[in-house]
Amino acid sequence: MKRVQTIDLNNGYSFVIRWKITGHYCAYLEVPKENLFFGIDSFALATDYPALDDIVHGGITFADFSSEENKYYPTGNPEDAGKFYLGFDAAHLNDLRYPELGKNLDDLTEDDKRLISVMTESAYKTKMLLEDNATFKNVDFMLKELIKLYDAVSSFDVRNKEADEDAS
Repeated sequence: MKRVQTIDLNNGYSFVIRWKITGHYCAYLEVPKENLFFGIDSFALATDYPALDDIVHGGITFADFSSEENKYYPTGNPEDAGKFYLGFDAAHLNDLRYPELGKNLDDLTEDDKRLISVMTESAYKTKMLLEDNATFKNVDFMLKELIKLYDAVSSFDVRNKEADEDAS
């Protein structure tokens, strides 16, 4: 299983889908500098653009730069420092999580193995508490959600507005 999948849209945007050891996927949209949302903090996003938060499953849970300072790179590549991402995850109450799907014992520390054991046990116990409509959100689901987010965010691209003005 690939832990990180990246799709470059060749227009300043890219999709990143990342498998987390806790048994779920996170998805990120790279936002170019020419977009209104580039660099927006999550508070401003939630208060000024609440409809955007409703577009993806569980709402936008990540709005930040990939950086050495925050030690997080959605792509897993430190060379991507400075890129800005909007992201969401599939680790909500009605999302099933399966940590055992991502385990590759050669890559895991003893602490990772203990975490997987605890999360797996917890996932099965929690499953009994979830509603009947709880599902595991796979890569296809995450990609469809990313496309919806891209459609909404790219409409705020400054390059689109300049092209519209030039056409007038």
